[in-house]
Amino acid sequence: MRYFFIIIVMNILFSLCNANEWRIRLGVENSDRSYIDPYNDFGVSFDANDGYGFEDFINIFSPETHYIDLYFPHDDTDRVGYWEPPHDGKYSIDIRNDSTIVHNFYFDVFCNSTHTENVAVYWVEQDSVPPSYRIEISPLHEESVNIFVQDTIWKVLLPGVHYFLAYTKKGAYEKITISPNPIFLRIGEYIFPSVYLMGDEDTLRLENPQWNIDGEAATLDDGILTGIEEGTSHIIACFRGWCDTVSVFVAGTGVPIQIHLEPGWNLVSIPVMPATTDAEAIFGDIGENIFGFDGETQAYQRIENISQGEGFFIFSMFDTVFSIAGEPVLGISAELSPGWHIIGCPMLYVPTSSITSYPARSFLPEIYGFDGTNYFRTDTLSPGRGYWLFQIFDSEVNIHP
Repeated sequence: MRYFFIIIVMNILFSLCNANEWRIRLGVENSDRSYIDPYNDFGVSFDANDGYGFEDFINIFSPETHYIDLYFPHDDTDRVGYWEPPHDGKYSIDIRNDSTIVHNFYFDVFCNSTHTENVAVYWVEQDSVPPSYRIEISPLHEESVNIFVQDTIWKVLLPGVHYFLAYTKKGAYEKITISPNPIFLRIGEYIFPSVYLMGDEDTLRLENPQWNIDGEAATLDDGILTGIEEGTSHIIACFRGWCDTVSVFVAGTGVPIQIHLEPGWNLVSIPVMPATTDAEAIFGDIGENIFGFDGETQAYQRIENISQGEGFFIFSMFDTVFSIAGEPVLGISAELSPGWHIIGCPMLYVPTSSITSYPARSFLPEIYGFDGTNYFRTDTLSPGRGYWLFQIFDSEVNIHP
């Protein structure tokens, strides 16, 4: 089958990518590109050492009166990485030994300008890096950026020296994986699968994975996996030689429900049982912005998996509609503790007077919805929406039409 052939080819590429030598080019420029310094490299090599070597190249400063320059400093005795004379200088190329697990490449950006500059620090040639490496770049004491998901840091810099760090760790990642695995869909249902780099200490979601689909049962277009006809397909994802495959099983047509999200926070629930409970698979990137309410702790918490019968808040930047198919939820029963809870609604409208509990009268009759700005009291629950309910004591609550 075709997908096995693809895996064989990619494994050959992996053997090429798994070399013990790589380098990344660093550049810096201001917003109007009047100041540019694109010739700076850092990386590892099997025959280099962690101090000075023939691969390291001294930095040559611009002859211009005003300029922006990037370099690796090895001339400051008070900083890590000082090299003894005659190599105590500033370098544009800094190559280390591949056998060392962790490297910290300290580099500076010197802004020799007369005023504040909006500056881009960028990196290219990342494709030379094996997938097992974790590489992050950051201004010192600020949040870092993984080079596999971003290629530029913008900073507003005053005239003077500004400190940055490129952190590298060998063997940080061990494989890539597709999630969810396996995948079950109904005809007409779609989800957003994800590809992750996996390691003991870090998991990284790949933003633009190289993947394809084999088989006619489903299609994969712009990251959206859609069930087309009953049968089985396979997704194959690869990243710099590492590959994973997952089976996609497509069954009969499910009942579709549309979840309308307005810009801002939305209080919703899912009145069907979809192929997966994974929030990011159902809602794509905005699945990272989902919060439920823990009835035990009475606190909000980010949720990764969605439970039928529970409501949750989801933040959307745009006015959008998600079509979710699955077996309809005709009723909801839940054991609730005292305090506030966010409940969902089944597939049909439910008058609040139809909600019962055992023991009886365990919750306040006032139930509240949310319109994106204000809370409001409601007498009817609508499919796809979430609602606040206050529980007086422990009981089983039944939400049925």
